[in-house]
Amino acid sequence: LEMSKTFFGNQNLSSAQVAGVVKIFSLESSRLNFAKFAYPRTIDKANYFKVYDAFSLSSSKREMSDYIKSNP
Repeated sequence: LEMSKTFFGNQNLSSAQVAGVVKIFSLESSRLNFAKFAYPRTIDKANYFKVYDAFSLSSSKREMSDYIKSNP
């Protein structure tokens, strides 16, 4: 997770790229953590729903949605 944050820290990402990276993580908490980290760096935020498919738990989808609402 930390290596991914370092690598992508100064880059803009598409929603599809974020979804691809999120799927690499085996832990749901890491998936959610990276998705939150990447959201401000995402160039097509209107398509961020693509990232939701990478989550296994509905609670993670809900938490990501709440995060997006509070960080437009």
